[in-house]
Amino acid sequence: MKFKLCSILIVFNCFGSKLVTARVAGIVGDKIYECEDIPKYNKIESVDYSNFKIYHENDTHTFLNGSVKFMTGFARLPGRVYTEQYVRGKWIVQLFDRQYVDMCVAFHSPTEPFFNQTRSFPSCPVMPGTEWKFDMVHIVADDQLLNSFPTSLVGLWRMTIILNIFDNGAFKKFCKIVHCDIFED
Repeated sequence: MKFKLCSILIVFNCFGSKLVTARVAGIVGDKIYECEDIPKYNKIESVDYSNFKIYHENDTHTFLNGSVKFMTGFARLPGRVYTEQYVRGKWIVQLFDRQYVDMCVAFHSPTEPFFNQTRSFPSCPVMPGTEWKFDMVHIVADDQLLNSFPTSLVGLWRMTIILNIFDNGAFKKFCKIVHCDIFED
């Protein structure tokens, strides 16, 4: 199953007003890797993105369309999402680093930057076969979050997404790393 959600493009594109002098280089679906430090027996591939599409418009607007289907159910969704920039030969956590006790709760919290996109998601527990649908949802961010970002995002970046899903009596990890190169136009 190919992971099609290029999350780092969504995060950076939702700050379009801050990216006036920068352009995202990369194609959705490219440069996406498994997290190497997770043993194979502890991994889970429980999300089907085959009907999910991301549309970009003029390097400043991003829209989500289609659906995401969960093959495994879960009562809550603990996890961590963070971005890193490659600086002087090292990956340094910058801009976004959040640990979630339950992302299901965060999806419905107006204080989260992705609230406008996730507020219509069904509440947990999520049953196997549940689909989250997107009908050309425009990705936007609130002013508070926009003001916390630097004026330039030029450089090599990666975003790591780790979800801990309870499956067959044990927590298993869903983990992807998305790489992105941002350069001045």
